[in-house]
Amino acid sequence: MNGRPQYRKQSAALLRGQTEREHVVFTGRGATAIWLALKAFGLVDQPVLIPANTCYIVLWAVLLSGNRPVLVDVDPVTGMITPDTLTACGVERPGAVIPCHLYGLPAPMAAITAWARENGARVIEDAALAYGNTIEGQPAGSWGDAAIFSFGTGKLLYLHGGGAFLTNDSALAAEAKLLIGTLPRWTDQLAALERQWLDIYWATHQHEDANPRIAELYPKLFELYNDITLHQPDQFLYKALVHSRIHMESNRKHRRDYSTRYDRLIGGSLHTIPRSDDAVLWRYPLLCPPELRDDLFERLLSWHVDATRWYPTLRPMVNALAPQITQPPTPNADRFCARIINLPLPIYDDPPDKTIKWIQEKVQHWERYE
Repeated sequence: MNGRPQYRKQSAALLRGQTEREHVVFTGRGATAIWLALKAFGLVDQPVLIPANTCYIVLWAVLLSGNRPVLVDVDPVTGMITPDTLTACGVERPGAVIPCHLYGLPAPMAAITAWARENGARVIEDAALAYGNTIEGQPAGSWGDAAIFSFGTGKLLYLHGGGAFLTNDSALAAEAKLLIGTLPRWTDQLAALERQWLDIYWATHQHEDANPRIAELYPKLFELYNDITLHQPDQFLYKALVHSRIHMESNRKHRRDYSTRYDRLIGGSLHTIPRSDDAVLWRYPLLCPPELRDDLFERLLSWHVDATRWYPTLRPMVNALAPQITQPPTPNADRFCARIINLPLPIYDDPPDKTIKWIQEKVQHWERYE
């Protein structure tokens, strides 16, 4: 136990300084922090607006809070929700909106928070993929009524797990502290459940389009595995967060440099999402022709390239878990989901030239005979 209170105090001070928030409550994961926010707001059976192409566990947190998830379409260029797409989803007076900075790129937070004020909605900024980034002149995690971070696998700040809830509202923070104390601690059994679920989800979401009946499995899988969503933080989190400062800036520089190398290699039918020069990505979002995406993806995996197709649309899962909720159309998000391949930004130096060259050749061959 020696040093734990010290590390906890230092890690909270680090996040307060990073985000200019007054209150920090550490959680078992980012989704736990979303659940804390919705419960602390006192929302029950309210529509909660989430991007159609975000992580499945955001959906799980909303369901477990006793509220109704509604998918929101995204801007066709940026891949982020906007006031226009929020309005287009047709929900009057939602309980909350959860804008996500997907891939580490910024959602338009000033416009979204203004929209939320006009429509009586709370804002939970999901900054899980954007730790340390600046969003419209403010730190990621400083927007809205509350914000959340995740420190799990592959995040900009990767601490092998954990999350945080942040707010300037002292009453909200007090309620969140009470709520986190009601949750179970992380155990080896929960860790085993999480490994099982990720193996299963990786397999199911790959084939939802080709075999829609896969979605029939989700209610039972949710029953079996939703316990991984809500838990208290491990004690290791505080020490790991304090020590993360040593490598954080070098990690960010490496990601920027690596992303720039990808930029120089893509062209033709290959695109990425526009970003500012100082943006630090979670993964590099490569947009390619949908007719080629799956073939490219399988070839990259065969080369042991750590590529992903995040994030798949949540529509099959939300329709299976909450069939009573009519979901609005999300054509832009669907197109993003059909085109996206996320390329790794590893901490070691592994030149991307071979990977991009092969992708370019494949695309050029397809264009020649299309």
